[in-house]
Amino acid sequence: MSKISRELKTGIVAIVTIIIFIWGFNFLKRSDLINKSNDFYAEYNNVQGLIVSAPVTINGLRVGSIKDIYFHPSKRGTLVVKFSLEEDYDFSKKSIAQIYSPDFISGKSIKILPSYDGETAKSGDTLAGRIEAGILGAINDQIAPLQKKVEGFLLRTDSLVSNINDVFDTETKGNLRGSIAKLNSTLASFNEASQSLNKLLATNGKIDSILTNATTASGNLAAVSDSLANANIKSTIQQ
Repeated sequence: MSKISRELKTGIVAIVTIIIFIWGFNFLKRSDLINKSNDFYAEYNNVQGLIVSAPVTINGLRVGSIKDIYFHPSKRGTLVVKFSLEEDYDFSKKSIAQIYSPDFISGKSIKILPSYDGETAKSGDTLAGRIEAGILGAINDQIAPLQKKVEGFLLRTDSLVSNINDVFDTETKGNLRGSIAKLNSTLASFNEASQSLNKLLATNGKIDSILTNATTASGNLAAVSDSLANANIKSTIQQ
């Protein structure tokens, strides 16, 4: 019985030891005593739905993740994002931590836009935060100026129409309509005169043809008369 008790005690001690080891390892891992990572910070007015554990990338390569998001203790409305890089990456304090959407499906992430000018960033430094305009935002940025131009054009057109209505009173509008009607009548008369002229020109063509024929006939008659006269003279001489 005592032998069983010693074995039971040994088993319990072993189990407790394993549990303590696992707990201690996880505690040390969470406290970054084993996992040495470089922590950086960035401040934003809006994190666009960014969540803890979201990836952090440099040039498209995942190099870390978001560790915490909280409100700045002294800057009202400002959000602080804490993110860790798994390895040492050399970039300066002028680098930018930009929130962006990798695609339509996945959530927001942070990409480091590295700069190599100036002092090298170290763990605990705060980088400048920026938010990348999404596809819809970019489209809206392109449409907004065009929309303003269209609205301005419509306002100017409306103002022009109003000015025209103010300048041309009822009597002036009536006179303008009468002038347009007279102009239409004049154009119609001109059209009729043009048609009459065309008919007259066609008639003159026929007259020219008759005169030509008459001239030809007169010539022929004169030739016949000359022939007869010559014939009479020859007959008289022969007698």
